Amino acid sequence: MNIQKSLLSEFLKLISLQGDAENKEIVLNFEKNEIKTYLVNLNKTLATIGTLKLKDNLNKHSIGISDLNSFKRLLNNFKDNINITIENNKLILKENNLEINYTIREPQTILTTLEQDKFEYLQQQISKQSFLLTSNITSRIIDFVNNFKSNEITLQAEKDLLTIILEDNEKSLKSTFKLEDVEGVNINFKLRFSQIFIDILNTIKDYDVRVYAETEKIAYLLLGIEGIDIGYFVAPLKND
Repeated sequence: MNIQKSLLSEFLKLISLQGDAENKEIVLNFEKNEIKTYLVNLNKTLATIGTLKLKDNLNKHSIGISDLNSFKRLLNNFKDNINITIENNKLILKENNLEINYTIREPQTILTTLEQDKFEYLQQQISKQSFLLTSNITSRIIDFVNNFKSNEITLQAEKDLLTIILEDNEKSLKSTFKLEDVEGVNINFKLRFSQIFIDILNTIKDYDVRVYAETEKIAYLLLGIEGIDIGYFVAPLKND
């Protein structure tokens, strides 16, 4: 299997996330011309689903990577296309005169794998109302959060307006944006999220994402770029 280093690196960055949302281990499922992964964090507040689309047809295989950060750093040694093969318990990565062997784990040893029935349940929970969260809006939200030093965020939407609310015991911030590409009749919701949602925004801030949301329901963020599809299911905080 040959894969472009930049594509694989970007896929793993979007899957691994950062901060409180970080996924530190992963199972990669090789299926035909795709690599798929299904992850859930240990407190069950975030599920991450990813598909990497390839040109080569692959033998069906699943491998576990127990230290995703170290694996991502190894990829920095490559420049362009990586040839990847699996032999015994080794992932062999080659490019020209460079070869790196990486010890893989049995998938059942990875504790953050989302079971198929749980994934199907989450799919059924996706709201029918959605909007496009542009990279410009996301970057502005990140600026607000960083300046406010907030670890919680509230999103409130009505029709084609999205209001961001940050508050603590001493101060509050509110900013409203006009939404693009709204789907659903009379979109209306209010959801409060923990630091995990902010960490997701920090990871995906360079891209437009579609957000599916409804009051008191799991939110779903869908990111699709060339060769990569990523979905994030995020549980909101309960209202006080």
